Amino acid sequence: MASLNITRDNANLKNFKAIKLILRGRIDSITAKDLRDALRGIDEGEAVVLDFKGVSYIASSGLREILIAAKRLGNDLIKLENVTPEVDDILKTSGFNTFINYTLKEPEAEQNNFKFNIQEMSLNDLLEYKVKSEGDKIFLKAGGFGYSWRDIDAGANAIAQELYNSGVRARSHVALCGVNTVNWVLTFFALQKLGAIAILLNNNQTPEEIVRLSHLGDITHFCLGNIPAFKNNYEEFINKILDPQNSLIHNVIDVRDSVNFMGRDVKDLSGLTRVMPDDICLMIFTSGSTGTPKGVLISANNLINASNYCVENLLMNDKDKTCAVLPLFHIFGLTSVLLASVISGAELILPQNSKPDELMQILSKEHCTILHSVPTVFLRLVNAPDFKPELASSLRASYLSGAPVSESQLEMLMQKLPNNHFVRRYGMSEITPVSRTRYDDSIEHIIKTVGKPIEDFEIKIVNNENQECKTGETGEILVQGRNLMCSYYKLAPDKQPFDAQGFLHTGDLGFLDDDGYLHFVGRSKELIIRGGENIMPDEVAAAISAHEDITEVKVMGVPDEIYGEAVAAAIVLREGASFNEDNMREFLLTKLSRFKIPSLYFIYDKLPVLSNGKIDGVTLKREILAKLNKN
Repeated sequence: MASLNITRDNANLKNFKAIKLILRGRIDSITAKDLRDALRGIDEGEAVVLDFKGVSYIASSGLREILIAAKRLGNDLIKLENVTPEVDDILKTSGFNTFINYTLKEPEAEQNNFKFNIQEMSLNDLLEYKVKSEGDKIFLKAGGFGYSWRDIDAGANAIAQELYNSGVRARSHVALCGVNTVNWVLTFFALQKLGAIAILLNNNQTPEEIVRLSHLGDITHFCLGNIPAFKNNYEEFINKILDPQNSLIHNVIDVRDSVNFMGRDVKDLSGLTRVMPDDICLMIFTSGSTGTPKGVLISANNLINASNYCVENLLMNDKDKTCAVLPLFHIFGLTSVLLASVISGAELILPQNSKPDELMQILSKEHCTILHSVPTVFLRLVNAPDFKPELASSLRASYLSGAPVSESQLEMLMQKLPNNHFVRRYGMSEITPVSRTRYDDSIEHIIKTVGKPIEDFEIKIVNNENQECKTGETGEILVQGRNLMCSYYKLAPDKQPFDAQGFLHTGDLGFLDDDGYLHFVGRSKELIIRGGENIMPDEVAAAISAHEDITEVKVMGVPDEIYGEAVAAAIVLREGASFNEDNMREFLLTKLSRFKIPSLYFIYDKLPVLSNGKIDGVTLKREILAKLNKN
């Protein structure tokens, strides 16, 4: 078992008194708690020096504890010294080198080795285990073909070789963008083999958005998967994301399904790097509530724990078949669909798309037992003209998450899919899952709550004064647990969403009832969630404002029966201008992904404003909802 020894001493740096914590051992997801306890012993106003001379590894959970301490004490009151090259590399990979002060260990100093904890697995360890234990078992099915674990491993090795030849190394920042395909899965595992940071991008993003993310995430390599919007214009797409004047991406690796990686002779890449279970292995961008995308840093340990919660909660086993309709670039799809199937041994079926006809065919033909998705997909399925309950009678369990669903909608889904156990859950990229109903929970709990908190998680509900709310009282949801992200990439401590006790402030509102179930009330910010996709109103408003005929605009989300929320825009036209919705859509297609473009427009002579001159969003939304209710 990993251990961490912490000795408290005094330090004197140029007449600057500080408390010194001498660290010896390995800082991982288990021992990070020891570091947390030691740092909590430092009072505000005191300075602390962390001596890393005997530490050759720090996990994302350990980085998070340093971040929280820096946020509580202040950047100028915390310093790391004698940082080893291994830890230096991790600090640079995570972006912590941009805001944490530290000095390097002298090269002649004696190195401290640590033993790998065999009770923990990296994602590459998990793949190796599957190959050794059940190599010939079919795991993945797509397009009428089946792929065994040996096939998955061989294909991942071939892609890893191609990535390595392109300059990808351990901790390289590599984007993976595309719809769910066999090669997407192979590429994800290839990146884990090399110890690279897999940066999963939404395949609906425009080249301009991807270029912007290249700077936010320091992306150097781009794995090009199947991207429907650019099916007939890949050359222009590639030229834009490789533009040296704008983009940090300097290499594109083609991993579309038209490229066959099976049967290739590849070199043995094992031994190039040792991937640890607590290493940061993933970055997912989330808009959160500020409108600026932020890179969530996640470890393999985070992912495996999150996925295993799903396996245990839904009683998954190797007799199950999972229909992978959720996009795997989302944390929801990655953990509950791909990795939960890996851990449980369930067969993974990749449909061509999420349209009702395709789903009915796949569910009926493959007798799928597991189908997770946002409410929109289920509502479209059961409302399709050709839907018959017997076509989906094999379904036994479904996580329903990622977007709002009304009680009447959920009751209707349970009536039309009577054999299925619908399970509600609540989570986010930063920590998933936070809570979930149980497989055999009561209908009332499934309809009205998002379940009980995960057993080893802490949840607090606080009011505007940051005081803990009473049972049944609504406030902001604060969470802390083993799956908590390391941090947002390169974001300064005072911008990070942690408080001094290490709780993540979600910006979501809810309350806990007498039975300990969490009720999700809504989002305290203006984030729009349309069919599971996050949309920032300010980004959409900025694009609309670029049109020469628009003088004022306010964008907001309004209720929608199918998508949960729809994007609505209230606009003021310049004098003498007329509004044409088709022309506006064509204009916005050059600036935004399709799902971000408003479906509702409301023309105003002037928008209501507050005394400080800002647009009165509350009054405006009330007016728009009143107009919609009249129609």
